[in-house]
Amino acid sequence: MIDELSIIIPALNEEKYLPLLLQSIAEQDYQGDLEVIVVDGKSQDNTIKTANGFKKKIKDLTIVSTHKGISHQRNAGADKAKYKYLMFLDADTFLPKKFL
Repeated sequence: MIDELSIIIPALNEEKYLPLLLQSIAEQDYQGDLEVIVVDGKSQDNTIKTANGFKKKIKDLTIVSTHKGISHQRNAGADKAKYKYLMFLDADTFLPKKFL
């Protein structure tokens, strides 16, 4: 079993979709250590505010702001990650129950 996981989510203007993903992560029954890193690429909408709204639901949630570019954002998230195992998710996806 993987007992430490960093989920990295590059985001750019994702205020509409990001809550679905973050809620699906919050509802997982994963028993290990989990961190979620949202890497915002200078969104022009409320992506950061939306992500910050999940800090009570996701214990270890970090929001990083950087310049846009999906590869750069993924790498910036990986650099911030504190766990060995990384999962990269697009902001417009969601995880089925018991995925983790």
